[in-house]
Amino acid sequence: MPTSPSDQLSDRSLGSQRAHLEASLAAGTDPRASSSASYATAVLVIGVDADMRGYVGRSVASMMRLQPCHIVEATDGTLALALAREHQVSLIVADADAPGVGGGWLAEAVAGDPKLCRTPVLLLSSDARLASASSRPGCAVLAKPFARRTLATTLRTLAPHL
Repeated sequence: MPTSPSDQLSDRSLGSQRAHLEASLAAGTDPRASSSASYATAVLVIGVDADMRGYVGRSVASMMRLQPCHIVEATDGTLALALAREHQVSLIVADADAPGVGGGWLAEAVAGDPKLCRTPVLLLSSDARLASASSRPGCAVLAKPFARRTLATTLRTLAPHL
């Protein structure tokens, strides 16, 4: 069964992403010279659960107004920040339960990074206390579980340029 470009890129292993990034940095080359260069926009999806990353990635890709869309996946906040810089992402959607994401840390790290500070961040959380992270401009918190329609509405409000 044929898959879309975003599904094919979503299947790229996290290990190969990390290896590509480390090799580029070690060689002193620009890691942005990757396969994402031919895509109009890149979206970073962070979460421990592969099914959740896939669901969110496919949902986001189908909602994007700019096509084609490159979905980049990460399982933790540290890798996510490196990948966000590498792929010059236009949006970050993160499960707040992923390592290195929770407590609004990722949103703060993005806000403090000159290359990422204008990147919208959507945190998916089952913790109501995380709502304070949404006080940062360009950041929103969506309570889990959520419906695809709610995800779409939240993304359109957070990132209308997409």
